[in-house]
Amino acid sequence: MTPQDTSKTVNSLTIEIGLLKEDIEKQNARLLASKALLEEIMDIIRITTKTADLFKRQSINAESVWASFWGILKECDESIFEMDSVGSGDI
Repeated sequence: MTPQDTSKTVNSLTIEIGLLKEDIEKQNARLLASKALLEEIMDIIRITTKTADLFKRQSINAESVWASFWGILKECDESIFEMDSVGSGDI
């Protein structure tokens, strides 16, 4: 192996290390976004549970329950989209 070959190998490895570091940073960003999303979902579940407890003894309008449910799903869907955008670098 010549010094020139060694230099090319070192340069190639340096580039590869840089690319791997970028991938790690992207994965860390995705994990942080996932964690934040899960925390938001847990908050929504807590709020929904408390709300359900408040209305246990009252007659509930089914339409309003479904509207609330679909609203929560929409918020989750938007959060997932934001998380995917962060992970892919679109933001």
